[in-house]
Amino acid sequence: MKEQRTRSMWLVSTAIISGLGALAATPAWAEDQPAAAQAQADEAPAAKDGQVSDIIVTATRREESAQRVPVAITALSASDLQARGISGTNDLQFQVPGLQIYSTQVGITNYTIRGLGNANNRSSTADGAVGVFVNEAYIGRPFLVNTDFMDMERVEVLRGPQGTLFGRNTIGGAISFYSTKPGPETRAGGEVTIGNYNQRDAGAFISGQIAENVYAKVAVTTRNHDGYNYNTTTHTAVDDQRMTGVSAALRFTPTSNLDITLNVDTTIRRGFGSWWIDWVRGPYSGAPYANPRSGNGANDNGFGNINNTGGSLNIGWATPIGDFTSVTAYREGKLDSRSPSTGTMPAPPGPPAVNSDLSNILFTQEDDYRTRQYSQEFRLASNNDSPFKWLLGAYYFHEKSYHTGIVDFQFNNYYGYTGRARYDSVGTTDAFALFGNLSYNITDKLKVQAGLRWSNDHKESTETASGQSYGAGFKINGVSAPGGFTANGAKTFQAATPSFTVNYQATPTVFLYATVSKGFKSGGFNDVSDEKFAAETAYLPEKVWNYEAGFKADLFDRHARLNVSAFRLDYTNLQVSEVVPAYAGGPNLVVIANAGKTHNQGIETEFQIFPVSNLQFYGNFSYQDSKVDQLSMVVSGVQLNQAGNKLPLVPKTKWMIGGAYTFPMGEALDTTVRAAYSKTASYYGYITNNPLELVPPQSDLTASILFQPRDSRWNVELWGKNLENKLNITQMFQIFNASYAKLGVPRTWGVTVRFKY
Repeated sequence: MKEQRTRSMWLVSTAIISGLGALAATPAWAEDQPAAAQAQADEAPAAKDGQVSDIIVTATRREESAQRVPVAITALSASDLQARGISGTNDLQFQVPGLQIYSTQVGITNYTIRGLGNANNRSSTADGAVGVFVNEAYIGRPFLVNTDFMDMERVEVLRGPQGTLFGRNTIGGAISFYSTKPGPETRAGGEVTIGNYNQRDAGAFISGQIAENVYAKVAVTTRNHDGYNYNTTTHTAVDDQRMTGVSAALRFTPTSNLDITLNVDTTIRRGFGSWWIDWVRGPYSGAPYANPRSGNGANDNGFGNINNTGGSLNIGWATPIGDFTSVTAYREGKLDSRSPSTGTMPAPPGPPAVNSDLSNILFTQEDDYRTRQYSQEFRLASNNDSPFKWLLGAYYFHEKSYHTGIVDFQFNNYYGYTGRARYDSVGTTDAFALFGNLSYNITDKLKVQAGLRWSNDHKESTETASGQSYGAGFKINGVSAPGGFTANGAKTFQAATPSFTVNYQATPTVFLYATVSKGFKSGGFNDVSDEKFAAETAYLPEKVWNYEAGFKADLFDRHARLNVSAFRLDYTNLQVSEVVPAYAGGPNLVVIANAGKTHNQGIETEFQIFPVSNLQFYGNFSYQDSKVDQLSMVVSGVQLNQAGNKLPLVPKTKWMIGGAYTFPMGEALDTTVRAAYSKTASYYGYITNNPLELVPPQSDLTASILFQPRDSRWNVELWGKNLENKLNITQMFQIFNASYAKLGVPRTWGVTVRFKY
């Protein structure tokens, strides 16, 4: 049956490609354009002329047009980021098919692509399935990625396993941020934003030459807003933000063949904790709030404080034997996050009457992290005009993380059951990899590629559990251990991940490809375990085979673009968040477990259309059909077969459509009106598919009006997001037969003034 489904997927993909290839061969699309000229197409003039623009990307570790790389990729230039109102990482999820971004705690951001994501970021040895890179440097912890988009050159989101070239933990895909390099041209710019919720954002940069062959850039940003939700117990608005970031770059080009750039940055973020609400009432819930964003919560607002600093040294050297690249990176940071379940307490604070159905549940979770990481990557790529090209590389990554998890609990339905559990852990990762990629142009249009990466990840974990467990008590090999325990675990995970690709340039503007690749994400340890043996036992690495085919077409003299990819992913030991009761009838624990066999298949599309001058439409669509093929789990003490369930965090459909129109207002002013609407279908928060953890559909309507005086260096934009003020939910969990929801951002609006020199 599995083979039949795989064959069916390939037949569909082949039919799509073959049909387009035949259509692309018609004379209407056969206008020839020099490849070099197309690859160097300037984005601004192309957009002004009403044509789709080329963006040069490094998805294959070489500079190529995004329309000529055999990868499902969404590339957004600086002008795209500004025009679509993308001011932070969370805004990307509406622009990329198959991408989900959500957060359960301040600083703990989860990224999933095609159903592969972060199983549980609490552990000091847990890894994500979507690699995040800043100027080619891998960032191992989500709270270290406070990327601000001030003077960002481009963002590339690669979908599907990228394990051959991009390295560790890119089994789902990779998100790469590239800041603009300083150069001989003097550039400067800034922007100020004022909006509701007392939003006060400002940023500025300056870049240019400071000596012969030496260039520098400095950027400063501050982003602030009051809380989106209100705790009437403390009379405080929570889910707020106060953030300041500084980045700098120093570039040295002693010769035309050598380019050395040092990037450094630091970020400080402060704010209160997250807001959760009682979404589906349970037997121990009080009356629901009249306003879901305001109510009597805990008498502790919590906090989310982040400090991170780091940088990278990027060296590019064109030698007679090939282009040499070195990326040396270091980053350290700390996160103090306390989530007091603010918003989940509709019952009055304090113990209820004995045997009362109305009960106050207080469950406060605090996570404190200290981490530092170092990485080194070397690459050597051929740079001749031969039809045969090669790339070789080596990679090393070291990380040491300290994690303190604290749980304060007061479950009054178990009258007087209260206490504190504490888990202190240290996790160390040493990862090493060798990789290579070969390609051969069989003809001017047909190319084949093959790549291989060998990965070796060694992880060590130490957990010390103390205090009072809110479960059945701490245990050592099943025996009660009231004083807690110290557990030590170590494990090495190895894998070889190949990739095979064939691509065909059917016409100068129609590109077809097919890929088979394997992805790998190493295992790790649960470091908030109540049982010593469980803390010492590693969960398994996850692996996936990806079968994919697609096309990229620029149509009608490049007045339209249509990119389509069809894929099937077969997972083994998919790492998932498993919600298990601490004891029979008790509160739930979230741990990492392995699903036996699962799969996901679907199709993704992106389009742009310029029907007439100054008018454009753009959008994307994704369809995913996921299923658990083999998995048994213990739920409430009963062994249940989970086969047939949907994968968590995988909406069946997700789409976005937007448009923009530019028109003159008088003789001195151009005005651009832009709007976009996105819709995400419902999905389950966890693999058990509990109806109480079904996240409802979400939607987002954004719009803006930009006023651009002609021959001027400044502009003014009025904008709004979530204009319908939808009560979007990003994640759910259930406890005591009630479900609790993390709310998304409400309606926001404001005005932004920009200046560039």
